[in-house]
Amino acid sequence: MNLARLAPLVTLTTTAFLISSCGLPATAGRQGQSASERSFAKQARSAEPLDPAFFARREVEARAPRAFSLMPEAQVGLRAMEAEAITARSSLLGALKAQPDLLASIRRFPTLTWEQRLSILRAVFALECRTLEITPPELVISTTEIKGPAYFDFDPARPGTGRVILNPEAIARDPNPWTGLLLLIHETRHSAQFQLAFSEAAVGTSAYDPDQPRRLRRENYRAAFIAQKAFSKDLNFGDFCSLNHEYDAFRFGNFIVGAITDWKADTLDMGCFSSQFDGHGAPRIDLVKLGNLVGYEMLLDVFNELEREQYRLLKGAN
Repeated sequence: MNLARLAPLVTLTTTAFLISSCGLPATAGRQGQSASERSFAKQARSAEPLDPAFFARREVEARAPRAFSLMPEAQVGLRAMEAEAITARSSLLGALKAQPDLLASIRRFPTLTWEQRLSILRAVFALECRTLEITPPELVISTTEIKGPAYFDFDPARPGTGRVILNPEAIARDPNPWTGLLLLIHETRHSAQFQLAFSEAAVGTSAYDPDQPRRLRRENYRAAFIAQKAFSKDLNFGDFCSLNHEYDAFRFGNFIVGAITDWKADTLDMGCFSSQFDGHGAPRIDLVKLGNLVGYEMLLDVFNELEREQYRLLKGAN
């Protein structure tokens, strides 16, 4: 589906209007809710039933609150995550632009054969690993390892690089021609997160790290990977996409492919709106700004209200 036909979509401007029209103060980081915030949260939950298979659920995410980008306990780490991600995304985009032949091939990606696309995917994989300064994980191209199009295979009990797995048959069945590239960048980003989360400092006798932002990122990612392994079957779409590492990886892939394609690539089903960008490269939902605007305790409820638009669009696309 062409995102140009989906306008108008929710942006932070819409968010600001929504919140201000409800009379909420723009106060950040509070641990409690004001009477007006509680009133709006009640309205948000009762205005229209939320599909439990799609929207984020507080009772589920509260089982591991540090693991989810919508929970108050994750917010300080979320800001550290995004600060690093901005730099990392810029570095990878710059590295791609420094290779004009590769960049030109990427822009022709939808018109290429699988063999041609595979060559590009391998090149982008190698460049992303170098740019993120990580040990390259095993890249597995197989039609039998997984049923879906892509997966990051990891085990918190056995720290390492993990494995990036792509299924060419499943990717070919997806009508979006950018799916292979979006997921390759996404899954490789997971390896960087995993290597940080389960580095020696994280699993050794001392977890002390004088670099506080690095420590905060590591703790958020570590909590998310552990939560995914512990109760992945209990997660719906919104919960899964709100795991810290999924939020960041979707955002990472969507940004890189979006910037390369002048924000024309279809990413509607690549994570929630918090991981997506509009036709001008602005976040559809900026969790950091939204949390500052409504307070951390309100973030999940207001996010769900804004996610109603993506829900309607995805239902219309099916």
